[in-house]
Amino acid sequence: MQVGFIGLGQMGRVMAANLLAGGHALTVYNRSSDKATPLIGKGARLAKTPGDAARAQVVITMLADDHAVERVVFDKGGIFDSLAPGAIHVSMSTISVALAERLAAAHRERGQEFVAAPVFGRPDAAAAAKLFIVTAGKPEAVATCQPLFDALGQRQEDVKELIGGVPGFASYAAVRSGDGGMTVTVCQDKAGTDESSRRAAEWVKENISTEVAPPAITEGETVLAF
Repeated sequence: MQVGFIGLGQMGRVMAANLLAGGHALTVYNRSSDKATPLIGKGARLAKTPGDAARAQVVITMLADDHAVERVVFDKGGIFDSLAPGAIHVSMSTISVALAERLAAAHRERGQEFVAAPVFGRPDAAAAAKLFIVTAGKPEAVATCQPLFDALGQRQEDVKELIGGVPGFASYAAVRSGDGGMTVTVCQDKAGTDESSRRAAEWVKENISTEVAPPAITEGETVLAF
C-alpha cells in the first residue's frame, strides 16, 4: 500500500520501520529530516512537506499534540492540499475531542476519509509491533487500513465493538506516559454514559497487558469523538 507517515518521534520512527518491514511503500515527513535517515536507508522516500507525504492512499499522523496535528493538516503545504478524494487520514496521536470533530468534518467536506486510531504502548512495544490500536471511523475506511494496523500492533479494537454498538462515540481510554510508567485514562464525551465508561475501563483492565500499561484507571478528558 502507498502510505505517508508524518511524525518520526520515539514512537513514529519505529512504527514507520514496521510498515516498511511489512512491505508497504512509505513516504515519510518530519520537521527534523535527519530522523528520517535510517528509514530512507531501508527504502522510504523523504517528503519535503506534509502535503508531499499525503500523496498516498493513506497518510498517518503520529504527533505530539493538537497543535502539531493542526499544523501539518491545515497549514499551506499540508495534508489538505494534497490528500486525494477517497484517500484516508489516520490519526494515531492522542488528540482533543474538538480537533477530532474538526478533522472528521473537514475531511468529509473534501470527500476524504478520517480514521482515529490512537495507540496503547511504549516505544519498545511499538518497535516489537505489539501496540494495542483503537479505531473509530467508517467501517470501509478502517478495513482498508487493516493491513497497516496488522503491521503495527498485536491487537486492534473498533470503538463500536467495545461499547456494544452504542450509536456514535461514547467512551474509551487513552494512555499517557509519566515518570516510571503510564496511566490509563477513561475518556467520555457528551454522548457517553457512566455505563459505557465503566465498560471501557473493564476492557482496558482485561485486555491491555501490564507490560504495555499498568491498569490504573482515572477519569479524564475525551480523546475521540464520532
